[in-house]
Amino acid sequence: MAQNEQDAAVPDAPPGWQTVPLDELRAVDFLSPLNGVEKADCHALQSAYMNAVHTAQAAGRQSEAHVLRLFEQLCGIHFKVNDRAGVFGPQATMSGRRTAIPDDFRGEQNRVLESIVVEITHPGLRARIADVVWTNDRKSVGSANAALEAYCETVEGLVRGVYKPQFDMNLLATFDEIDLIYRAVQISAQINKKGQIPDRVRDNVALLYDLAQRGVEPIPFERLGRICLHYRLADAKSVAADAEAMAVMAAALPKTYPIAIKKVWALAADAYAEAGDRDASRRCRLEDVEQTLAMQKQVGGAGAAAHWVRTAIHELRHINGTGERREELRAELRVLQERALDDFHPIGTPLDVGDIQADVAKEFESLTLSDALLKFAAFTGSRSTDELRKEAFNQIKASPLSSLFGTIHTDEEGKYVAESPSPTLTENEPDEEAVKRMIAQLQGFWRQYLVAGYIEPARNAIGSLHSTSERQFETMAAMSPFIPDSHAYIYALGFARFMQGDFVSAAHLLVPQFEHSIRYVLRSANKDSSKIMPDMLQEDRPLSALLDNFRPELEAIFTADVVNEIDLLFNYRPPALRHEFAHGKVGAGHCFHADVIYACWFIYRISCLPLFPYWSEHIAPSIEEGR
Repeated sequence: MAQNEQDAAVPDAPPGWQTVPLDELRAVDFLSPLNGVEKADCHALQSAYMNAVHTAQAAGRQSEAHVLRLFEQLCGIHFKVNDRAGVFGPQATMSGRRTAIPDDFRGEQNRVLESIVVEITHPGLRARIADVVWTNDRKSVGSANAALEAYCETVEGLVRGVYKPQFDMNLLATFDEIDLIYRAVQISAQINKKGQIPDRVRDNVALLYDLAQRGVEPIPFERLGRICLHYRLADAKSVAADAEAMAVMAAALPKTYPIAIKKVWALAADAYAEAGDRDASRRCRLEDVEQTLAMQKQVGGAGAAAHWVRTAIHELRHINGTGERREELRAELRVLQERALDDFHPIGTPLDVGDIQADVAKEFESLTLSDALLKFAAFTGSRSTDELRKEAFNQIKASPLSSLFGTIHTDEEGKYVAESPSPTLTENEPDEEAVKRMIAQLQGFWRQYLVAGYIEPARNAIGSLHSTSERQFETMAAMSPFIPDSHAYIYALGFARFMQGDFVSAAHLLVPQFEHSIRYVLRSANKDSSKIMPDMLQEDRPLSALLDNFRPELEAIFTADVVNEIDLLFNYRPPALRHEFAHGKVGAGHCFHADVIYACWFIYRISCLPLFPYWSEHIAPSIEEGR
């Protein structure tokens, strides 16, 4: 694409931004805000320009403010040198709006910036402007060279103390310096033939590498070692030996974090592998794992210690000949997991539903048994998926810290049975997994409310006024299109046990039938839910596969809101009731949990739903006759 065509396809500036022409820019001393600034990082430069903009606006110098705001915007672009998706990005995004990115300055503004690069005396600003220009126009090799030279000059100024580091972390090789030289290396590899790196860039990498070694700084050293390996700036065997020595020295220091040492052992292992020394690489991998285990001393509680043992077992699976060591760690893991159960304490949440319970009980007092059983099935429906998502979004935004962390779910023996990863943010919005996890959590509270406020008061009222057995449910079960004929009596017996308060029997009768009923409904809709195995035998899909492969068909039958509730209640973990009951993992006590009681009621409701139009004519007489 020609340059003029490219400019036409891309906006010259972000919304609301007017290009600063060259003559307007030269009419302002745009470097004066940096006088006296002792730092070279773009956060400090942006702050200086922001103050200058406010001063100019307060004095009524709008043209000057416009020019200075251009540099404020450029310095405010987020620098993320380790992000493979792109080195630059917006500093903030919110409600469909964002701060500046290089693409906002393409076209005429980029050409204006290109013409002034050589005039910029401050190396930090010159590196930023030249890099943005080259990012927008890869033909501007002069800007690329100016950028890498400016990055080197900034690093050298930081090392010599000409500029102060952004953060005073008492390091000889700071992270700012590493980021800057890494960007210089990246640019050099892209603009030079065969990825050759200029001597000045190499020398600065070597300088920081030596400083990290001298200061026994494992994290900076590991990052620099990775750069040397990836761009072949040092011999792999030398990097491996240096890394091994660094790991040993760092471990001898009193307060070195094991994860920092672990990173250096991993670098040594990778470097030895690249050098072709497999035995040395394996030895370093094992040392890497030992640092994982050393993290147990950094945490409090058996559950946290169990996490690191579990992680070590996973890492050892990738190292041959570690079976015996893994078995030792598995035994240790079981002890820690069982001990971790002592760390769990119930947290009570008071539910004030006394008035609701009284109203529900009174509502059922005057009803016949058939009318009561109909009302029991129809008092509420599945919540709107859109409503649940909105509620989850609001909850995540209201509790941002709790939403940053993943969640581990354990069984009654302390074993990890499910893990919800920490959410990733897209345009400041949580990912789908985070939203689903929050919906599942909120639905758990909702089910407790319904069970305590409606289901149990209604069931108790029916039980106190009427005698129920499977006879009252046989016709309903036989006529329901959700229930296979061969399973009608099981359902009828399950519903009777549920109404009688025998939740252990009801749950073990009803929940295991649910998945087969879903297959039955699909088969009735002429959808074959089985799959053909490699040996040509046909096997029924489990509920999770039915939801994955037949969700549109199920939503057409049940509605999207009902299918979503089926997923959250029977498939998604926790509670994943289908899996728990199918594998016999639900004990007697757990059958009285709100999730299980609600599931029994939900199955009753799903079975009754298609019969609502025919209830008074066909179902009610059989219920009354069966009394």
